[in-house]
Amino acid sequence: YRRARRNVEGFTSALADGAADGSLRAPGSADVAAAALWTALHGLGSLHLAQRIDRRIAGGAFLDAAIAQAQAPLRP
Repeated sequence: YRRARRNVEGFTSALADGAADGSLRAPGSADVAAAALWTALHGLGSLHLAQRIDRRIAGGAFLDAAIAQAQAPLRP
């Protein structure tokens, strides 16, 4: 996780900035929201790269839905 900290810090900064200008909503603190978002997207990317996503689910549609689901709590 230490190697990912730079990415998470970028998410934290973006969420804090977005919360400040009203374009994003960070449920709880920006650092917790950023870690949760990064975890969801990292998991999705890892499963996709390892080809561990159920083949019966349309690939592109699944990826789009998973990303939208991860972003949904952040929308104002």
